[in-house]
Amino acid sequence: MRAKARNNKKTPKRESVSALKKELMALAFEPIYSSSFKDVVTRLTVMLQALASQYGYDVEFSGRVTKISDGDRYYFEYPVTLKRGSVSRKLKLGVQYLFYEEGKWVGMIVDVKP
Repeated sequence: MRAKARNNKKTPKRESVSALKKELMALAFEPIYSSSFKDVVTRLTVMLQALASQYGYDVEFSGRVTKISDGDRYYFEYPVTLKRGSVSRKLKLGVQYLFYEEGKWVGMIVDVKP
């Protein structure tokens, strides 16, 4: 009976991580527009931190970022660690940035990997 109680306590944490991933993918339909690349990155970071805090996680960004550029398109893969107490989960967040008009940028999440 105790083993069952322990498993029930772990389930909500797992569900919250998968629910958070689903919400991050839903953000792919909400691009961020701005006149500067830096502003798009900052606004995306703030959105990610606010969303993670709703699920009780702190967000840590690794210094290692994979970047691929193709003309006016830039794809970044950010390694992100979600922490809650002693539990940590790692994700790779794929974000695409586009220079779409004179001095205007758009950024959007295109992939979330475990």
